[in-house]
Amino acid sequence: MRRKPRLLLCIFNALIILLPILSEAKILPEKEWIRSMSDPAPFTGDSLEDFHLWSVEKRLNYLSQIDNKAKGPHFKARTNILKAYNTYLGTFEAGYIPEEKEKKIASSKIFQWLDEAIQQAYASEDDYLIADISFNYGEIAHLLKEFEVAMMYLINGLERNEKLNRQSKSIHYLVLGELLYKIKELA
Repeated sequence: MRRKPRLLLCIFNALIILLPILSEAKILPEKEWIRSMSDPAPFTGDSLEDFHLWSVEKRLNYLSQIDNKAKGPHFKARTNILKAYNTYLGTFEAGYIPEEKEKKIASSKIFQWLDEAIQQAYASEDDYLIADISFNYGEIAHLLKEFEVAMMYLINGLERNEKLNRQSKSIHYLVLGELLYKIKELA
């Protein structure tokens, strides 16, 4: 009778250990992932479905690995946004408070990727991509407490969506309102 609880406990522990390993195999094959990220059509994020299950370090390594295998402004813009976001997660939300020096290094690296992403978006001359990258840039800048920069890129994204007759997400208006309030408060 004492063996059943032990057996159940062993099975439970095995599932906890194997679940992350099994879930990692679900990401799209590399070629399909590159094709999805390079597609000029508005990005749906389907290729990222299980990407968030990986550790931040593994995501950044994967992005660096495929970065040299594809060209084109759509791919470069999207991967740079992913690098910036994952660097933010790895530095500022890794369960510890980084030193001030680490924050500055990470922030400069993040903004370097964000700047490259927006340059690639403008190089594509694709207003949909420019709007999407602008929203992402604004959201990440907001997380880094760069309120003026965040507001500029969120407004850019909203204006481009309006020009394209595409509906913007309500969260973008909410964040913009919060930014306007914070900037007024700081003035």
